Amino acid sequence: MQFELNLLENSYDYLNESLEYYKRIGYDETHNPEIDSIDEKKKWKTTFLLLVQSVELLIKEKLYRVNSILIYEDIDSKNIDKSKLITYSKSIDRLLNLYPIILQEKDKQFLLQCGNVRNECIHGKVVINSIEIKKKYCKLFEYYDKLHSKFFNKKYFNNIFKYEIIQIKEYAKGFDVYRGTEFLQKDLKQFKKEIEIAQLNCCVKNSKEKYDRIRFGSEEEFLKNKFPDGRYTDYSIYKLNYCSDCLAAQNEVHGECCDLEICPKCGMQLITCGCFETICKN
Repeated sequence: MQFELNLLENSYDYLNESLEYYKRIGYDETHNPEIDSIDEKKKWKTTFLLLVQSVELLIKEKLYRVNSILIYEDIDSKNIDKSKLITYSKSIDRLLNLYPIILQEKDKQFLLQCGNVRNECIHGKVVINSIEIKKKYCKLFEYYDKLHSKFFNKKYFNNIFKYEIIQIKEYAKGFDVYRGTEFLQKDLKQFKKEIEIAQLNCCVKNSKEKYDRIRFGSEEEFLKNKFPDGRYTDYSIYKLNYCSDCLAAQNEVHGECCDLEICPKCGMQLITCGCFETICKN
């Protein structure tokens, strides 16, 4: 079966492939070497390459619409060799020659940097930091959206990626990674405040009794003493640097309503056991 895609359709195809990868590895991603899979992180290479390719084709489509010969290398030749298309960097130069105010110099340099990352991934040694490549990806997607809105009056994405695109556009404005978890910059300050408050509320009580809460990392010792029959054998989740649910660090009190906090009385899950009514200070 034969099919044909024009430049713009090809751009959309690469974009949707990239978003499919992002949906798998990038949406609500963590950056914790203790628990993350290297094989999954490697997929960032393909995710990013697909987006750069999509941007390149988008630019070439605009050049083609201005004049079809603009996508070819030697446009001054009497016999243009249509097998030689312009490079990614050359397409950016030609676009800026036509529309000099659409991108500033810093924007151009960022796009060229993304092209260099793509070339290194294809032709050379690959060194990728999942946080940095994701920041580049989100920013590059923002450029795609800007150029597309400027030049093409049509929808460019599949609805199944609605929430991924919302997140990408939010992250393009800036995000931080704290304890291996992504936060919008506006949310991180509040989260840190919640951790501080949690450390003050280090007890649980009911109408008759009061207990110190079990801090993250001390669960193994507590459970071995509480249940000497050895019913619990896997304590690995409590040996991580940070709680995988609430992000409490070792020896910190768990965050509010954490699924992994255990009850200091019965040893079961604190939020469901019913032993205590309130969390309080000393």
